[in-house]
Amino acid sequence: MAKQIGGDVFGSLFISTVILAQFTAGVPIQAAGARLMFAMGRDNVLPKKLFAYVLPRFHTPAFNLLLTGLVGFVAVFSTVANATSFINFGAFTAFTFVNISVIALYLRERNKGVQRNPISWVVAPLIGIGVCIWLMTNLDWKALTMGGIWLVIGIAYLVYLTKGFSQEPPEMDFSEREELLEPEATTA
Repeated sequence: MAKQIGGDVFGSLFISTVILAQFTAGVPIQAAGARLMFAMGRDNVLPKKLFAYVLPRFHTPAFNLLLTGLVGFVAVFSTVANATSFINFGAFTAFTFVNISVIALYLRERNKGVQRNPISWVVAPLIGIGVCIWLMTNLDWKALTMGGIWLVIGIAYLVYLTKGFSQEPPEMDFSEREELLEPEATTA
């Protein structure tokens, strides 16, 4: 049997610190996720009726808070390795699409006569795509399966929002709008 570095006391201290950090980070992460979904609902990126709803009494996006709490509760039953792989799948997918977007922007601007350096606008993003795909192939099969399902659902929702890519997708407005944050005043 391998001996632990620092012994049982260090192991207990380390696990206690990890648990405390996870609970401490969980509250702001849940609030940030709920706030992001609220903004997406407000801007019709997600269904407005559910995601932009704010409780009149507390001025909070209750549905979004419950949804992020439910996702967090389900994640309790996952291992750290599976959760990390799933998060990495999302990050690698996002980076891949960013690189694809850079190449698409290069091609669009080239058709308009704008000259860009093809090494930084095509070659570097292609290398980035290759690295991300290589890293994804080394992820856990559960993360690949769940991430793939999530990606397909997201693309299907984008097809729905854009009516088969015939319309521009809705864009998020990152400015704060007071009329959405304050409940409507009732006149007496």
